[in-house]
Amino acid sequence: MFTAEEKDRIKNEIEYDILDESELEELAEHIQNMHTEPPNWLSLRSHSREYYKWMYFKNPAGKAWVYRARHNGKLIGAFALAPKRIIINNKIIMGGKPMDMFTNPEYQGLGLMSQLTKRVFEASRRDGVNMWYINPNKNSYPIFRNKWGWIENCELIYLAKILKASPVLSSIIKSHLIGSIAGKIIDYMQSFLNIFSPSISEFEISTINRFDDATDELWQQSHQGSRICLVRDSEYMNWRYVENPDHYAIIKFQRNGKLKGLIILKHTIRRGMKAGEIVDFLYPHGDEQTFNAMLKHSIAKLRQDGCVVAQSWVIEGSKLERTMRRAGLYFKRSRIKFMLSPHAPIEDFYNRDFWLITQGDGNDI
Repeated sequence: MFTAEEKDRIKNEIEYDILDESELEELAEHIQNMHTEPPNWLSLRSHSREYYKWMYFKNPAGKAWVYRARHNGKLIGAFALAPKRIIINNKIIMGGKPMDMFTNPEYQGLGLMSQLTKRVFEASRRDGVNMWYINPNKNSYPIFRNKWGWIENCELIYLAKILKASPVLSSIIKSHLIGSIAGKIIDYMQSFLNIFSPSISEFEISTINRFDDATDELWQQSHQGSRICLVRDSEYMNWRYVENPDHYAIIKFQRNGKLKGLIILKHTIRRGMKAGEIVDFLYPHGDEQTFNAMLKHSIAKLRQDGCVVAQSWVIEGSKLERTMRRAGLYFKRSRIKFMLSPHAPIEDFYNRDFWLITQGDGNDI
């Protein structure tokens, strides 16, 4: 710990500046070291130099605003704000999402984050962006709520379907033997019920490795019923799921040769178990039959891939939650905070019923 005199001296020695691409390797190492979970306990996305290069410098909405702090040549803190193209009432508005906050533990209490966030938010305002959203973690939540007055207008919930009960119950029941036996009984019953699952043979289903003009047409059909959502045209989707250093499965649903839906899946590790994430999707607004078929096919695929659970997040109480529950994602696994910046110039930004949020909008999966 620094003495009061040392703190005053160090504050004057800290250098703040825009993060350069040459600093990404060091940044990635610092953020990776922040994650203290045991090996194979939690793995959601890459923390590599390539990931941050993609996220900060390749975004079709524009480069991220990223500032860093250095002391005696050492990287001691950073804060980033990613630009987002948000549709609000059929108009594209620029917004932003804070991400990747970190302070070297040795330098806590020196006001690093206040200095970094001040520079980042001022830079984004100069570029015409003054409304933001975030899914904060337990460490950043008090800062955004209590210090900066951000608005917690709704919660996101993980909806899940257990695909293989034995490893799940073994991990949560004290007696691993009892959990394993109970889980195997449930697995047997579930495999029997799967025999009678409805067919979705009316679709031609395939995987693709790139989004094309048909995606743009489907996107126009998809977003008409959503008052507030992120732009999901082919340019964005290719950046988000094809050029991303992580791997995603992109599944296409066609009927009579015409694109009717797209859904994006990913495998992660949670609590040492393989989980299947339903990350994003596009389908014509109001076509719940197609979306239901997409979800059920995705759940079946994730089970075939060896995932023990299939899950996605939704705004609690939304129509999307009801649709996902009907498809079998009915177990509430956990909750995630969703916060909006205060004093945004558009009032609809704060209306929870207007938002369409998918798990992919979080950037961290």
